[in-house]
Amino acid sequence: MRRTIDFGDWQRSPCGEEHRWFSVLLISDADFGIRVLKTAERSEVVHASMPGSRGQFILFCISSSTPYLALNSPLLEGPFYNADRGELRFVDIYAEKVFVLSVSKSPETLREFSTKDNTIGCAPTTALLTAAAAYSRRDVRRQNVGSTEDGMVLRLDPDGKLHRVVENVITPNGMGWNRANTVMFWAESRSGNVYAFDYDANTGDIRNQRVFFHLDGANNFNVPDGLVIDEEDNIWLALWGGSAVLRISLDGKVTGKIELPTRFVTCPVFVGTELFITTAAEVESEKYSESASYAGNIYRLDVGVKGLPKYKVPMPAC
Repeated sequence: MRRTIDFGDWQRSPCGEEHRWFSVLLISDADFGIRVLKTAERSEVVHASMPGSRGQFILFCISSSTPYLALNSPLLEGPFYNADRGELRFVDIYAEKVFVLSVSKSPETLREFSTKDNTIGCAPTTALLTAAAAYSRRDVRRQNVGSTEDGMVLRLDPDGKLHRVVENVITPNGMGWNRANTVMFWAESRSGNVYAFDYDANTGDIRNQRVFFHLDGANNFNVPDGLVIDEEDNIWLALWGGSAVLRISLDGKVTGKIELPTRFVTCPVFVGTELFITTAAEVESEKYSESASYAGNIYRLDVGVKGLPKYKVPMPAC
């Protein structure tokens, strides 16, 4: 019989009043054994191991008053970690900026570049450096949250050819692949669905689209946004308007929930065992003043597991 474990007031007590808990929903068919693995000055990580399970369930607390990067940006999105350079890159869609940060050093290494000139560049390795589309603020909002079925999913092959693989969708969003590289997951915000496809790694073809996970969001709140997958095949899914990142197992069950102090969570990315999480501005700042005060920032949490490695794809020279 399935049972839900509610930590109640206990989950808040170890961190004290000055901290905010990023809590995890624990669901099990058996009792959990809980032990504290490490305690840091600003965070405490508790792993709860289920008998007979390969996975771990993680409970976090972290100071809500000190995000890793306090940028107060309109719409932070698209985080990407370049392990070779030790750099985290992300964008602000509305402000038309690309940010680059040397993670191994300090937040003070943050650099920003404007994309308002709609410039594309290539390095000697033919890696794409920056790209920006000439959208107005209104156009960008439509591209991000969607109002008509003109969205699509595209596949760019190493030979430079572009293919439409999914069409007639409103708000295409985060995607990722399982460890075996046989299943592609893709979030579509307006429908509230995370879809799964059979994936052919040799051709890049996808087929057999089905609903893998569904959220009953309303008016474009509490809906799927960006996602990333860890080396244990768990999906970490940001909730736009939901103040959270969900941890979802390959059988589609929620095994964890990281709660953030602001509502519009856009995308997580792995840097080692840490999740860096981008957020966006609060759209109802007067009604949700606390959410507004923590919005548009970068949050950083150690979740005790690494993300799947990224594949390096050779692209044609510019």
